[in-house]
Amino acid sequence: MFYFCTDPTKPINLSVNKIWTNSLTLSWTEPVDMAGVDKSYNISYGNSSGTWTVTSTTTSITLQNLTSGTNYTITVVTVGVRGYRSSAITTSVYTKPMLVKTLEISNVTSNNVTLTWIKPDEYKTSYSYRVQTNVTSSSTMLYNTIVTSESTTITNLTAGETYTFLIYTRAADTITESDPVSNTTCTVPGAVSDFTCSGIQNSTTLNFDWNNPGGHFTSFLFVATNTTTVSINVNFTGQKSYTMQGLNFNTVYTVTMTTLSSCGKPSAMVQKKCKTYNGSPPEPPALTIVTMSPPSPYSFQFTFPEFDASNGLIEAYAVIVSSVNAEGKRPSADDLLKTYDDFKSKTSNVYVAVIKNPGASTSQRSLRAATQTVNIGDGSTYRAYRNGPLSPSSSYWVGIVGFTTIIYNQDGLISPEKSLYAPTPYTSSSIDTPIDSAPIIGGVVGGILGVLVVGLLGFFIWRMRRNQEKKPKDTSLPSFKSPLAMSTTSFIGHFEKQKADCNLGFSEEYEKLASVGSRQSKLASELLENKVKNRYTNVLPCKYV
Repeated sequence: MFYFCTDPTKPINLSVNKIWTNSLTLSWTEPVDMAGVDKSYNISYGNSSGTWTVTSTTTSITLQNLTSGTNYTITVVTVGVRGYRSSAITTSVYTKPMLVKTLEISNVTSNNVTLTWIKPDEYKTSYSYRVQTNVTSSSTMLYNTIVTSESTTITNLTAGETYTFLIYTRAADTITESDPVSNTTCTVPGAVSDFTCSGIQNSTTLNFDWNNPGGHFTSFLFVATNTTTVSINVNFTGQKSYTMQGLNFNTVYTVTMTTLSSCGKPSAMVQKKCKTYNGSPPEPPALTIVTMSPPSPYSFQFTFPEFDASNGLIEAYAVIVSSVNAEGKRPSADDLLKTYDDFKSKTSNVYVAVIKNPGASTSQRSLRAATQTVNIGDGSTYRAYRNGPLSPSSSYWVGIVGFTTIIYNQDGLISPEKSLYAPTPYTSSSIDTPIDSAPIIGGVVGGILGVLVVGLLGFFIWRMRRNQEKKPKDTSLPSFKSPLAMSTTSFIGHFEKQKADCNLGFSEEYEKLASVGSRQSKLASELLENKVKNRYTNVLPCKYV
């Protein structure tokens, strides 16, 4: 009796269910018309290194000890009774490559990131890499980049955005990939543009203005540095300006502005030199006069210490003079508008006498003395102000106004509302000018001289008359009656009249005496009483005239 066996039918629907780096799982469908029939399956798999066969009695199997990233050809046949085999069903598959090692991020800028990594184990030259760029917040894939080397630079990113980068090792089929290796970073936020800073009048603050950068950012960091550092982090709420407080007057600061992103990464710093404005000088407690020269009837000079310059260098001092006792009061803004002419016209009892400029440049100020000297009443002028003479035998009080900023109006007067200043109180005691003694001394001297002149003239007339009475009739000078005879009480008026016009009257009288005695004998000049009248004692009158 003979038994005949037909070949078994082959498996169908061979598929690879899972792939790992060193193993994979296969499954297939039972052959047609072989349900309940004894059978098994031979599974052969091989690569360039060899072929291996395993047996399974089920319709699935896991192949072990494979090589990563390698192409395997797999065949499955049905083995029936008596070892008959079906035709083969075949497939080809790559195992997964190994993961890359040590993914690093470097050279991060606002728009670019450089990625580097190390080759995977069991690396093959047929490998390539897929670099996937995802926006971290939304897990949205942004770029897919294929490279064959172990580094790449991702470009065209958004400043201040956070990205996740994934690296896949790809087998030669460019389909089978390793599991990813990932790393996350944020790009550098953009720096602001058009950054400017400015001070505020009479304030220790700085104003900053800028244009916001593109991309994403959360805050700005401001740092102002001089001898000390002031820093503040300002959350971004759409603003394009900020005012920094708590600084010092009249100080140059190095200010940096940095944009910060959500991951805390800073932008490139934008730097400016910024200067705060002057402030009004600290209010002086009192006016201290260091030295005082003895006053003259029309002026006085004194020295005072310079003001505290912590709020800015003192540009000028104004010295206010008052003719009324203003002890304890400070000069007002209105006092700065008063001039010497206002004072002399009695419309004001105060006036600005002196504007003292200690020196405009920093080098001048660093070398100048710690005191200032002013002379009140010296007649000097500055702009609309005149330092006119004082009045003798008068009392004055002075106050000093120091300016860190002094502005003048178009009339040359100080503009108090635009200037920065601080006044001292007026002096507690008056400065007294003495009596002018020159007119008194001149009157006394003039009176004495007048009396002497009158006395001498009277004596001269008396002496002449007496001599005429004593001399002989034939030799003495002829007597004559002077038409100018007058009482001594009238002589002073006559003397003043004659000395007018450069002593013209006296000259005319002298000319009238020219002929007196011209016809007398020479013997008359030799008389004892006449010798003393000769102009020259060693020259006698000639006999002939």
